[in-house]
Amino acid sequence: MEPDSGRAQPAEVARLREKVADLERQLAADPALRPRREAAELARIARFLTATLDVATVSQRVVESVRGLFEASGAGLRLREPDGSLVLVAASPSDGPYMEAGHRAPPDFSFYPLVVDSGRPLQIPDLLAQPALVLDAALLQRLRDSHARALLAVPLRVQERITGVLTVAAATGRVFADDEVALLQAFADQVALALENSRSHAEVVRRQEEAEELARVARLVSETLDLATVGERIVEGVLGLLGVHSSALSLSRPDGSLVAIAAGGRAKEYAGTWDVVPAGIGLVGLAATEARPMWTADFRDDARLEAGPEIRARNAAAGFVAGLAVPMRVAGRVTGVLSVGHPAPRTFTEREISLLQTCADQAAIAINNAQTQEALARQAERLRILHEIDRVLIAEHGPVAIAEAVVFPLRDLLGVPRVIVNLFDLAAGEVEWLAAAGRRRQHLGPGVRYPLRLAGDVEALRRGEPQMIDTRSLLPDPAAEALLSAGLGLYMVVPMIAGGELIGSVSVCSEAEPFAAEIVSIAQEVATQLAIAIAQARLHERVKGQAEELERRVEERTRELSDATAEADRANQAKSEFLSRMSHELRTPLNAILGFAQLLEMDALSARQDESVDQILRAGRHLLGLINEVLEISRIEAGRLQLSLEPVPVAETLREAVALIGPSATPLRVSVGADAIDESLHVLADRQRLQQVLLNLLSNAVKYNRPDGTVRASCERVGDDGLRISVTDTGRGIAADRLERLFTPFDRLGAEVSAVEGTGLGLALSKALVDAMGGTLYVRSQPGVGSTFCVELLVVAAPVAAVAGRPAPPGPAAVGDAHASPGTILYIEDNLSNLRLIESILSQRPGVCLLSAMQGRVGLDLARTHHPDLILLDRHLPDISGDQVFGQLREDPRTRDIPVVVLSADAIASELRRLLEAGVRAYLTKPLDVRQLLEIIDESLRPAPE
Repeated sequence: MEPDSGRAQPAEVARLREKVADLERQLAADPALRPRREAAELARIARFLTATLDVATVSQRVVESVRGLFEASGAGLRLREPDGSLVLVAASPSDGPYMEAGHRAPPDFSFYPLVVDSGRPLQIPDLLAQPALVLDAALLQRLRDSHARALLAVPLRVQERITGVLTVAAATGRVFADDEVALLQAFADQVALALENSRSHAEVVRRQEEAEELARVARLVSETLDLATVGERIVEGVLGLLGVHSSALSLSRPDGSLVAIAAGGRAKEYAGTWDVVPAGIGLVGLAATEARPMWTADFRDDARLEAGPEIRARNAAAGFVAGLAVPMRVAGRVTGVLSVGHPAPRTFTEREISLLQTCADQAAIAINNAQTQEALARQAERLRILHEIDRVLIAEHGPVAIAEAVVFPLRDLLGVPRVIVNLFDLAAGEVEWLAAAGRRRQHLGPGVRYPLRLAGDVEALRRGEPQMIDTRSLLPDPAAEALLSAGLGLYMVVPMIAGGELIGSVSVCSEAEPFAAEIVSIAQEVATQLAIAIAQARLHERVKGQAEELERRVEERTRELSDATAEADRANQAKSEFLSRMSHELRTPLNAILGFAQLLEMDALSARQDESVDQILRAGRHLLGLINEVLEISRIEAGRLQLSLEPVPVAETLREAVALIGPSATPLRVSVGADAIDESLHVLADRQRLQQVLLNLLSNAVKYNRPDGTVRASCERVGDDGLRISVTDTGRGIAADRLERLFTPFDRLGAEVSAVEGTGLGLALSKALVDAMGGTLYVRSQPGVGSTFCVELLVVAAPVAAVAGRPAPPGPAAVGDAHASPGTILYIEDNLSNLRLIESILSQRPGVCLLSAMQGRVGLDLARTHHPDLILLDRHLPDISGDQVFGQLREDPRTRDIPVVVLSADAIASELRRLLEAGVRAYLTKPLDVRQLLEIIDESLRPAPE
């Protein structure tokens, strides 16, 4: 690369420098040129001041320039700190009348208050000739050794604020001219601005560096929750942050002392030599007890710090002459102290104290988090081992097995060298090992016995007080000598007490250290569990023989009960089958009886014939009611009653029941009515069953009333969530000695000899239904006055979307409806009387053609061949069941759309619901209601509207 022709060569630079030097000598020699020289010097300094922001460099160049400009022996620059002190930042020459760089002068030091307070220049021809000045010994000696005792001092000013003092030292007796004073003041004002900018810049840089360092320390600390690692990172971080040589982090202990957990810098070399700091001793102890920062510029002459020669020598060796200690606080509580040391005397500024306090606050949080993590880990381990102990206590049954399973995890949990579980033989005055676990050996099972006196104060043990025993106090004794030979100088005996009885102990051995409160607490907790488990185990062993005998007897009794239960189940099954057969067999002939009677009732009969038909219908319906009530009772007893509990409107349900019972009350001249009831009241019940209960109570109130009597139904609230429905009559009443038999099935309390019809099942069934709905049914009666039957149920809120009213059912079909739709009906039934009944009923519909089949498969063939408009189906057929017929009809595309109506004597509600859900058009139980059957037939045959 070719040389740069535009850059001056070294020879040319040398010649230029020589010319500048000659010019300067000429300016210095010629007094007339002095103003020009001063202006040139000021301009040069101004250029330099704007060329750098480093305070030290600027300060040193200033004093050197001033010294040359004023042809003085020396010059110095002090900057004012926030506390008013003045720090010497630069002096020229360094060995002149000025103190060492860094010297901090208090606000009242020497002549400086005269300059700072007045804000004006100060000139003194001879400092030693000013008796009013207070000078310390070091400064006096420097002045005596120097011939430069004349002084010119001017303040550094920034916006009327004094920021420092610039001084010139000259030969004794020199008096500075006014223009020199003015020149130095102008120079000082320029310097003040430059230094202010430099200090501001330095402050910004310093704060940024401190923030970055604090962030770095915080980041390092937050990366781990290990207490030792956190402590090490904190002490290493503050070394560079404050420019110190040693650091330490100490944590508070319950007794107020502090223990060092980490050391940084030179303090690492002496870690362990002062691990524990007593409360209130030294900077660290004082910072903890007074809960504020404490510092010393030099501990060697600080009267606050109590330290002997040994501690002073050790501090100096560890780089601890000046020191600063600040408290670490969490939630207002001092948890430790963060301290730093410096190997030379040093004053710590407010900024440095605040900086270390900020670091200590971060450290306190980090240490607290780490301690919390350690505590959680210890607690988790403790819970794990305690859970293991609990598990073995539950799993094992013998005292020895329990002890063997516990000693090892307990030893590990407590962190001790030996754990022993003992049983006490108080009568023999001996202690027997159940199990022992040591560091290298173990003993499982009983066999080792020793005197009870070695367990300590037995009475204190009975009171639950652990005994701390120094093994050496037991000498001479073979057992004590064995413990001492194993290095176990202290052991604790924790009593095991069960049911107020001292049964044994848990012995925990230590080498020499006292047992911590946590170890004592855990040992007591485990001893309590062991006492309970071992006492139960011993009890288990004592009653084991009895348990085996009881078990044998229980087995015999169980076999007897099993046989009895099986017999009862067979009886119940037989009963259920009998009732089902009885219901079917009774309903089948009743179907013919009531069906043909209804047909006769529809014809025009004579008065005598009409009365006979009415008697047939009444007797048949009474028999049907008896069958239904017997079946209901049997379902309830077997637990097979199915209810649909929902909010039921009380007023509407009671109104319907009163309306239904009214016609039967009129011939008996009994007035039936109900009080006004809140329409919003709802109770939790099965609506059909509740109406059944109300009809039974109203019917009894009418039947057993007197002529011209009354029956009133009413409601009233009971408590916060109950409702009482009452039915009151004016009948004969019931004697008190008969009330307890009132709800017994088939017991009519003597009414069976009267003309009043009844089965004796109504009240028993009503009470069972109310109980099943979660309510109560009871009676209050007074002979000669009447009776009140009460039903209490739970009040519930009305449904959100309650229906305003129920649609009225379609009216019954006309018996001889000439306009009924024609069609074909297939009836699959194996009972001839039932076939004849349907034929007779359908004679009322001339346009209907009836096909019949007495077997299920024949009915299926007829359905596929003739495709009838409606199929009537019985469930009990000789070849296949009616359910199978319905299933095949639905599977065959040819018959899938034919509506099916089931006519059956099976009145089981669950079967009825199942077939309706499967798709049958209707399910009618025998005996049939002729009008209802005709209505369904007409509805099924009616053509769909176009």
